[in-house]
Amino acid sequence: MDADAINYQVKGSPAILYVLQDKTGNASTQLSWLTPQASYNIQLEKNVNTVALQSKFNTLVETITPDD
Repeated sequence: MDADAINYQVKGSPAILYVLQDKTGNASTQLSWLTPQASYNIQLEKNVNTVALQSKFNTLVETITPDD
């Protein structure tokens, strides 16, 4: 993982969050992160930075990432 691209953390592990949105409001989110045991990637066709999705998205990501 490119250290310059890291802009997010998942349970203390480095992550990269991309949110792309076009002029009509269609959006795509991709989150990739590494733990000492595995690498993860999750994508969805929504902007997770909207208030309604932030909490749910963070809960999902934390749930699928095992504790060390």
